[in-house]
Amino acid sequence: MVKLLGCALLVGSLATLSAPASAQRKTPASTTPSPRYEIGGDFAASYTKPSDVSGGINMGLPVDVRVGFLTNKKLMWEPRLSFLLTTIGTTTYTITPGLNVLYHLKRGSGPYKLVRAPYITGGVGVSFFDLGGGGGTQFSLGAGVGKRVPFGGAATRLEAFLGYTFEGGGLPSSFAIGTRIGLSFWR
Repeated sequence: MVKLLGCALLVGSLATLSAPASAQRKTPASTTPSPRYEIGGDFAASYTKPSDVSGGINMGLPVDVRVGFLTNKKLMWEPRLSFLLTTIGTTTYTITPGLNVLYHLKRGSGPYKLVRAPYITGGVGVSFFDLGGGGGTQFSLGAGVGKRVPFGGAATRLEAFLGYTFEGGGLPSSFAIGTRIGLSFWR
């Protein structure tokens, strides 16, 4: 009988001791999944100066649609796609796919912390255009500095930028300085 009671106490104490061990397992901090993408669109205005021609103000809506791949690191990749259609006089269009990298100037502990972080950006793009009488291709480089400002479940994104487009397709090279304003959403 003593042997049976000793075995029962041993099994009971082992079962009791195993319960706190399972409670010590790491549990997720939140049941809400962290976002993986920043999706947004921008409006831009810039002063553009082509070589050998006088410059002027350019405005576009939307200037680009972008998808950023969020990480816990300071670097973030952001593909962009711009489309410009002009129907005044001759119909012309420009499609510009590009790739930017954003470097956050503050370290965040997660994608939501990066919402308020200022950033610098740089990227490349290639413009495919048709000016009504013929088309061509131009390559471009760009750089900027910006910040996101929370706005409800989204963020307003403000960015100042510089851009240089190389000569190509019968068009001269050009320099641009301007600003972008847009909205960002997270998925």
